[in-house]
Amino acid sequence: MTTTLASPATDSEAPPSAALVAAVALLGCAVIHAFAAYAHRDAPKSHVVFFVAIAVAQGVLVLRCARSWRRSDRLVVAALSLGVTAVWLVSRTWGLPSSGKEEVGMGDAIASALQIVTATVALVGLTARTRSGDAPQGDPATVRPRSTAGVALVAALGAGLTAFAVPAVAGHQHGANPLAATSISAVWANAGHSHTGTDAQLTGNGVVTAAAKSCSPTRQQVAAADALVASTAVGLEKYRNVNTALADGFKPLGFEPNGLHHYISKAYRDDPSVLDPSKPESIVYGTLPDGSMRPIGVMYMMPKPGLAGPQPGGCLMTWHSHGFPFAALGEQSAQMVHVWTIPVPGGPFAHESGPDYARLYLGKTPAPAADVNRFLDELKRIFVDKQLKPEQLSAVMSLRSGTAQQRCSAQGRAAMAAFALSKVLQDQICDPLLGQAIPGATARSLFASLFQGADGGRPGGRGALLGQAS
Repeated sequence: MTTTLASPATDSEAPPSAALVAAVALLGCAVIHAFAAYAHRDAPKSHVVFFVAIAVAQGVLVLRCARSWRRSDRLVVAALSLGVTAVWLVSRTWGLPSSGKEEVGMGDAIASALQIVTATVALVGLTARTRSGDAPQGDPATVRPRSTAGVALVAALGAGLTAFAVPAVAGHQHGANPLAATSISAVWANAGHSHTGTDAQLTGNGVVTAAAKSCSPTRQQVAAADALVASTAVGLEKYRNVNTALADGFKPLGFEPNGLHHYISKAYRDDPSVLDPSKPESIVYGTLPDGSMRPIGVMYMMPKPGLAGPQPGGCLMTWHSHGFPFAALGEQSAQMVHVWTIPVPGGPFAHESGPDYARLYLGKTPAPAADVNRFLDELKRIFVDKQLKPEQLSAVMSLRSGTAQQRCSAQGRAAMAAFALSKVLQDQICDPLLGQAIPGATARSLFASLFQGADGGRPGGRGALLGQAS
């Protein structure tokens, strides 16, 4: 009589329901991370590479789980799921060096929940004991029968969660009010939550911004913000030609980096009305690649320092102050708020969009706010603290009256360096496009208004505010 022994289950048999649960959860994660890569397209490249790599790895593991459920597969699934979840936890608690602390969003929360489910299933499979009657060396996960209804339920749940999470990831609305999803103002300007905003958080004579915060506007505030953006765009049609602005009394502030130029109206600056698209205190013109200029937004300003700006758009509107040249050196200007009428990463109310404009619209190396701030701090040290260095004495005359060719020679660049002008700023000053004379400016050097404003703009700051130069 011959006895036939049951062959033990092997580690390579058809996958059980547990493997399919892991596969469905991983598929949801892969889709969410693929959309996250697109949503972070304006972030540092390391973010995009990270999300693409995770999406690809999770997609490969989906195929592995659908074909087998080996111990090695479970180890990789558990390690990857726990590792990505750990990165997510760090980014939402302490923050990452490249992006800082981010808000918890719907899409990333769902992806992390799915990863925890996946890791749990894999770890349970690694630690499970064989059932009574199974071969000792058998893998219980490979001999447990599938449940078709259970697999279908998990698949439907995974698809539903993915469909719910993907729009949130694609809109990149971390912590935003759901009603804001249809608003151009709220989508762009969700509390200034952009991956370029952290560079502009400076104090002193340069850019002054508020730290990013969560923002949940009401329906009325979203409507008011949208209406202000729309009415501002309509009002700017009158000033499509910069010569019209000059005829109406607007004067250029002087040299500014990154291809942006503020034209200021003294009459509207003194007018008590605020947020009036027909009387903007400042029009922001952007240089185009062909050298022409177009209005790309306005900067509404309060009549004097110390007054808080109105906020019909609630937290979407980010009033802020600047130092010189919008005020005297060492002082702060009246509050102001930008309304951009072209798409910029920080939104229509972003504090500082010059670097983004240079990079996105002109293909130029942007001058960061820190470089501008360093130069303005040097001017304060010279003209307010009266600490002119000997090497700066000759440099000041060269920069005030030198021609463009002289300014961009080796001697001229040395003079600019003496005033803490970074190489990026020097390159922009010497760039034929960014350093060209702008309409309405005088024929003097790029730095004449800066020195004249710094020397004669105190105490009220109007001399600096209305200074002209080329």
